[in-house]
Amino acid sequence: MIASKKEKAGCVRATRVEIFGFGKQNESRDNWRQLAIDCQRMTNRLWQIWLCHHANNRSAEKLRSHFDAYKKWQETKQGDKPQWPCKAFEHPLTSSADTKSFYRILSAEFPGVHVRTRGLLTNAWQSKVNTRKAASGSLPGWVSILFANESLPSFTRPQPIPFDHDNAELIERDGKIFLRLRIERLSESGKSVVEDCELILNRRKTASVRATVQKLIKGEYIWKGSNLIFDRGKWYAALSYSMPVKQRPEVDVNKVLVVRPGRKSPWRVSMLNGSWRQGGDGKNVEHARRAIQRERNERSTHYRWAGSNQKGHGRKRAEEVWTKLSSRWRDISKRYNNEVTRTLVNLAIHRGCGRIIYCQPKDSERDNRFLSVSGKDERSKMTWDYFQFGTMLASKCEQEGIDYENASNRVRKLRKTNEPKRGKRPQKA
Repeated sequence: MIASKKEKAGCVRATRVEIFGFGKQNESRDNWRQLAIDCQRMTNRLWQIWLCHHANNRSAEKLRSHFDAYKKWQETKQGDKPQWPCKAFEHPLTSSADTKSFYRILSAEFPGVHVRTRGLLTNAWQSKVNTRKAASGSLPGWVSILFANESLPSFTRPQPIPFDHDNAELIERDGKIFLRLRIERLSESGKSVVEDCELILNRRKTASVRATVQKLIKGEYIWKGSNLIFDRGKWYAALSYSMPVKQRPEVDVNKVLVVRPGRKSPWRVSMLNGSWRQGGDGKNVEHARRAIQRERNERSTHYRWAGSNQKGHGRKRAEEVWTKLSSRWRDISKRYNNEVTRTLVNLAIHRGCGRIIYCQPKDSERDNRFLSVSGKDERSKMTWDYFQFGTMLASKCEQEGIDYENASNRVRKLRKTNEPKRGKRPQKA
């Protein structure tokens, strides 16, 4: 039995929790909005400082000379291999003691932002610059910018406010969970401003999120870098965390489990020893789709004839009805995809399979699949999210240390690793 290499690393996930006390017409938390604007300005300022440093250092000329010398060395192979003349981030920029460093410049220009928030934003930005690829070609992204092949990135909207366990803390008090933040400071004294924000975790759809947050409080999950996000008039805390690796029997990467959407059943699972149906008979999907279609037709009929003051009239009411029904269908499909993917991963672990292949149907093949047509009316536009199914399956495979592959639906049969291909049958005389 061969264990997968991904088993050694924990799976990093993220969850978003709404913060209590914000409505669309609420003007509170103007300080957070200003902090989000400061994060936008700091990101743009980092790019400016970086570009000015390389312009004064004449990094573009040095890099062009380096590429010319490297091309000649490849032709002759004489002498030592040319070394890079400069790096994306050099000593003056990254040294906090230097007056030209990112730390000193941001501290002077943005004294109201907490030092940890500035550090997290700078670290995340440096990581993106180092891993950035050019828009075209094989050059690194930062080299392509210095060569003027592409423009300098700029941000015109407020950015998320970063924080982590060093300047934030989760507290449970009187049955409620609060997020204690230190993301800003007083410009005069330099002292941090401490704020306790209540997280909305008592609703029906937040049970799983509450369990995750409680595990973060107990230390069962490792807290990673997180963000404060402003979306549609509300503030959310996007919490990132790392889950511990579960102890389980080793799996064999040579054993493969293939999953594809079926035509007469929701899913079809196959291995070398056979294939079978998965996901039940699909009647729950058929009943749910027909119930939503029936309710939609009834509401449209009522709206056509008359309305009441309590229900509302006109365009706003009609749009709200469609939105609620579509969100209900999204909830049903998401819950079903989550349950099936968890069952498949548990089945792979039980059978000792170290690899799962998902045959995601193409656009031309979706219309004849069971989940796409079961209980569907001709006028209905409700489809099935097969991409979401693959994303959930990939996430669970990464968590359990199982290799995942998204293949074409044309894969029909698995062969053993050492099994030779069969030749053509001889024609009869």
